[in-house]
Amino acid sequence: MRNTVVLFGFRSFTNTNDTWEWDGVWRRRVPGNQPDQRAGASMVWVPTRGASLLFGGLSRFNTVLNDSWEYR
Repeated sequence: MRNTVVLFGFRSFTNTNDTWEWDGVWRRRVPGNQPDQRAGASMVWVPTRGASLLFGGLSRFNTVLNDSWEYR
């Protein structure tokens, strides 16, 4: 809807809970309510909801997460 790509979390030396949007320029976003740090989560755009949905991943302790989050 805003012509952006959304990226959440990644793993370098540690997991992160960073949210980034890209529309030709990377911009860090800080939502008021956001998931815990994780890596390996799945994220998909759902046009009917007008939102990106995030599911699962691994916690910073390598615990499998089974939660979902919505980002608008």
